[in-house]
Amino acid sequence: MNMLLSFLGGLLLIVMFIAFLPVPEQVRYESLSNDAIRIKEIHERIVANPKPIDVAFIGTSHTWNGVSDSEIESLLSTAGTSVAVANLASSWPGRDINLFLIKQLLRHKNPRLIILEIQEHEYRGGHGVLPYVANLSDMFCCRFFLDPHFPRNFFSYLKRQTLNSLTLILRGGSELVGADPADFGWMPLTRTGRPFHPALSSNTPSITRVKELGYVATSAYGLDVVRRIVRLARERRVDVAFLYLPEFAYANKPPVVSIRYYTELGPVLRIPATISKDPTMWFDKAHLNLDGSKLLAFKLAADVQTLLNLGKPNDIWN
Repeated sequence: MNMLLSFLGGLLLIVMFIAFLPVPEQVRYESLSNDAIRIKEIHERIVANPKPIDVAFIGTSHTWNGVSDSEIESLLSTAGTSVAVANLASSWPGRDINLFLIKQLLRHKNPRLIILEIQEHEYRGGHGVLPYVANLSDMFCCRFFLDPHFPRNFFSYLKRQTLNSLTLILRGGSELVGADPADFGWMPLTRTGRPFHPALSSNTPSITRVKELGYVATSAYGLDVVRRIVRLARERRVDVAFLYLPEFAYANKPPVVSIRYYTELGPVLRIPATISKDPTMWFDKAHLNLDGSKLLAFKLAADVQTLLNLGKPNDIWN
């Protein structure tokens, strides 16, 4: 028993040592690859780009591909509202990465409005890239015990700490060269190949009902982080609104998780029926195409202008 306790104690010390290793921020972001590079681009827009961010869109690829920050900024400027709009959305769901990026945004910029994407449901766990860029405190910032992915993500964090530290040793602490940060983050999807057919993406009613019950049962983690995001933003006197940007099948229906969870926290913006009901505006079952995104920009520019003028858009959910 004493040998087992000694082993476990030694293992705990090793884990703590690895967890607290000081790895520079720049090294963490340089280790990202594939779609995860998007997180690095967002970081550079927030930290390295001197252009301000007055209005920030945060979310998944639904927002990344569907919200044209450059178009919205241009439309607002034409209407006499000069603000810097930034699409800071990334691939894959996970509210912890939303909170992580918003903390950076509030630390380095002075936004007036944050628009947070919501879908038909809250994703049940954390984001797979967070362990590769976060501090230890970020890993435990939320109610991590509600996140079924936390054990795997914490192991990924320890692996990152180890590999990044070895990289620093082998490199001898030399400085890395960062990329020139872009002003805008929208990545439009052009319609190519076969047209999107809504019927092909639909499940039978029984399968849909089972999925929806599962969505409701696993929503606690995401909703908790959303409340934390709103509370943090309001402490900094930053307004928060939500953009309902779900899959095509839910675009004309309220979310599966009760909309009141969001309307109690802030206005909920919706995409117009001219987009939500028209399959030619969609690239696939989850993302708007280039035409849908450009058309949505007109609606969002009007909504943003209203929100910045301390009003409420006319078509929020009540």
